[in-house]
Amino acid sequence: MHNHRLFLNQRIHLNKELKINQKKTHYLKHVLRLKKEEKITIFNGTGCEFIALIIQIKRSEITLKPVKKIYRNVESPLYIHLAQGISRNDRMDFVVQKSTELGIKRITPLLTEFSFVKLNAETFRKKKEHWEKISQSACEQCGRNEIPLIENPITMKSFFNNISNENSLLMLEPDSKRTLEKTEKPKKGINLLIGPEGGFSKKEIQSAREFGFIGISLGPRILRTETASLAAISIIQAEWGDFKT
Repeated sequence: MHNHRLFLNQRIHLNKELKINQKKTHYLKHVLRLKKEEKITIFNGTGCEFIALIIQIKRSEITLKPVKKIYRNVESPLYIHLAQGISRNDRMDFVVQKSTELGIKRITPLLTEFSFVKLNAETFRKKKEHWEKISQSACEQCGRNEIPLIENPITMKSFFNNISNENSLLMLEPDSKRTLEKTEKPKKGINLLIGPEGGFSKKEIQSAREFGFIGISLGPRILRTETASLAAISIIQAEWGDFKT
């Protein structure tokens, strides 16, 4: 039987009944078609998960009872902070979803010179909420019990002012002669800087270098921004994370 997982943005206590909202009730009833007395795995991003029993189903509300608490760690030992230039349409959604599955811990959407997306304060809020839901859904699918932190969209200057240089500073740069294999193993984590569709401007690249970012290349071919992000994270996890066998 398939083990369905559901993220709940609320406190969960063992053997204490909880009610879920109308939207998630609709999902359990009409999408998963779960019935009373069936079980589902629930989690709230605190690192553990619960086996919950469906004890009551109403028209717009389902009551669950967590009956077993499980500590299961599938997090990468390597801290990866992805700073991604905001891209158009669903490309950013794709990056958020797949980078979550690949084990990153934090995502900062970047407003760059070549970003085609123009956001006001209200759009900022809606976009952030949208990306958070995508990341939560990805955690449901891939088995993670910790949700990556998604920051508000900021400029590169603000990003530089808010990161720790204790982590390795890596920037994808197609013209670089350095590869990840030739890069020193990070002592702590990695701040990974990746541009939008048009890449970074010369001024932005220079600013990143002055801050301490090292340019790296993924090979001779030019990759789309969403491909580059996932390729870089995968190589990093294989080199220093938990993709090792």
